[in-house]
Amino acid sequence: MRRPRLVLFLLICILSAGCSKDEFYYEGKSTRQWVKMLKDKDPEARRSAVVALGNIGPQAEAVVPALVRTLDDRDRVVRVQAIIALGGIGPQARQAVPALTAAVKDRDKWISLHAVSALGKMGQGARDAVPVLISALKARDRNVRLHAVAALGEMGPQAKEAVPALGEALRDVRIRDEVLKALENIGPNTPEAASAFVNALKIEGLRMFATEKLERIGRDAVPALIEALKDENADIRATAARIIGNIGPQAAEAVPALTAALQDTDRGVSVQAAVGLGKIGPRAKVAVPALFEALKNPQIYEVSMKALEKIGLDSKAAIPALIEALKYEDLRTYAADRLLNIGPEAVPELIRALEGDYGPIREYAAWILGKMGPDARTAIPTLTEALWDKDKRVRGTAQRALEDIQR
Repeated sequence: MRRPRLVLFLLICILSAGCSKDEFYYEGKSTRQWVKMLKDKDPEARRSAVVALGNIGPQAEAVVPALVRTLDDRDRVVRVQAIIALGGIGPQARQAVPALTAAVKDRDKWISLHAVSALGKMGQGARDAVPVLISALKARDRNVRLHAVAALGEMGPQAKEAVPALGEALRDVRIRDEVLKALENIGPNTPEAASAFVNALKIEGLRMFATEKLERIGRDAVPALIEALKDENADIRATAARIIGNIGPQAAEAVPALTAALQDTDRGVSVQAAVGLGKIGPRAKVAVPALFEALKNPQIYEVSMKALEKIGLDSKAAIPALIEALKYEDLRTYAADRLLNIGPEAVPELIRALEGDYGPIREYAAWILGKMGPDARTAIPTLTEALWDKDKRVRGTAQRALEDIQR
C-alpha cells in the first residue's frame, strides 16, 4: 500500500514542478491563459477573462497588473468587471489603489461606483485613497455616497481624517445608518471627531448619540464644546454646558466660557453652566466671584450654591467673594463658616471689611475675627477702633471679639 502512495506523491511533485506557484486554475484554464484572453479581440472573451480572474479571488494577486491595464479597455463592461475583479482580490490588490482612485473620478457613474466599492474591499491597504473617498461623500449619486461611507468604515482607524466629513454626512438621512456604522468602525473617540459630533448635536434624533461620543472623547472635545456655547440655539448651548460638566475636572479650560454662560439669557443655559462649574470642582475656583453674583438670581440660586460647595471655598482666592457674600442675609452664615475654615489667611481682608461702610459686613467681620481667637491678633487695633463704631451691634461684637482674641 505504501508504494502506490509514494508513486502518486512523486507524480504530483513532478507535475507541480512544471507549474508556477502563482498559477491557479478556474474552469479548466490557468491564470496565465485567462490573462492572455484579456487581449482577445472579442469583447465577450475579455469579459469572461476578467470575471474568471475575479472569481479566483485573493489567490490571483499575480494578475493584478494585468487587471489594472484592463481598466483602459475600450469596452465599458470589461472595465467594470476588471474593477470588480480587483475588489474580489481584496487587500492583495493594493497596488491597484492609484488606478482605482483615479477611476473614482470617472464621469461614468458605474465606473465610479464600483471603484469606490473595490477600494472598500481592500480595507486598510487603500489608506491613500481616503481623500478621494471623502470627496465621494458629496457625490450626487446616493449609491456612490453609500459605498464611499462603507469603504471608509472598512479602513477603520486608518480613515480617521474622514471623521469630520462623515460627521457632516450625518445630515443625509438616506445614508445616516451607514455613516454611524463607519464612525464606530473608525473609532469616534478621537479629537478629530469632536467637531463632527458637536455638529451632530444640531441634528434631530442624533443628540443623545453625539452627547455620548463627546463625553467619551473627553478633554479633547472641550475646545469644540466651548465654541458650541456660542451657538444661536439655546438648546445646543445648554447641551454643550452639560457635556462639559460631565467631562468633569478635565474640562477646566472651559471654566471662563461657563462663567460667562452664567449670564446667558436662557435659564436652561445658565443652570447647566452653574452645574458644570460645580462638576469641574476645585479647578473652577476662578468662577467663585461670578457664582456669588449668580446667587442674586433666584432662578439659579440653588444650583449656584451647590456649585460653590463642590468647588470648595477653603482657599485664599475665595476670600473676597466670601466677604462680599456677607452682604446677603441668607448667605452670611455660609460665608462666615467658609472664612473660618480658611483661617488666618483671611484676617487681612476681614480687617479691611471691618473698616468698610456696610454695617452688617463690619459686624460679621468682627464676629469671625473673634472666633479665630489668637490667630487674629493683628486685628486688635482695628477691633479696638470699632468699639466706637456708629452701629451698636458692631461695637458689641467688637468687644466680644477682643475678649476672645486676648483670652
